[in-house]
Amino acid sequence: MASKSDRIFILKVTGFTVLITGEVVASKVKNENYFSEPTIPALCFTLITAGGLVLLTAPVGLYATKKNSSIVLIIFAVCVTTVVFIEVSAAVVGIAAYQGDSLIHLMDNASTMYYTSKEHRRIWDDLQQNLQCCGTFGYWSWTANLPPLSCCPNYGSERSFALACVETKIYIFRHGCTPILRDRANSFLAKLFGCAIITSFLKVNIYDNTL
Repeated sequence: MASKSDRIFILKVTGFTVLITGEVVASKVKNENYFSEPTIPALCFTLITAGGLVLLTAPVGLYATKKNSSIVLIIFAVCVTTVVFIEVSAAVVGIAAYQGDSLIHLMDNASTMYYTSKEHRRIWDDLQQNLQCCGTFGYWSWTANLPPLSCCPNYGSERSFALACVETKIYIFRHGCTPILRDRANSFLAKLFGCAIITSFLKVNIYDNTL
């Protein structure tokens, strides 16, 4: 059976796990820079904060077990309970919030600014080239059924081919960007949700066996 010191060490590991998972997902979302709803970055920030709190709480638990101080144990219990509540609540709220149509509305609004905003044009071009998709749900999503050149392969280096591609629609990317982004977002959320739930379960178990 693990000693109390070992259980506190495991608590630290859960803190590192939550913190690193939040950092990694946040980094991927930031690097992709694709019409990301605030749900995922906010959830990442919450888990990073929770991981930091666990790392700060672990020494308190270790001190409480060594000194057998009831007051410090109560403080430790409150801290662990708070962290578990934050992690589980953030995960549940994150999953629930992302089931709406806000991403569709966000992308539709952004597509109307493609020809008037340099930043929106850059993001759309990067998005469509990197994910090999076109428009919100397909090339027909663009105004007047006229998609930008970035809906075609290698549009930057083969402009004449891209022009022909847009006109004939033969080699144009067929998949819309929204379903691809939604699948990637759900994958990120699943990782964050799984991490939060598993580490929360471990924390509760450690808490029960430490007091």
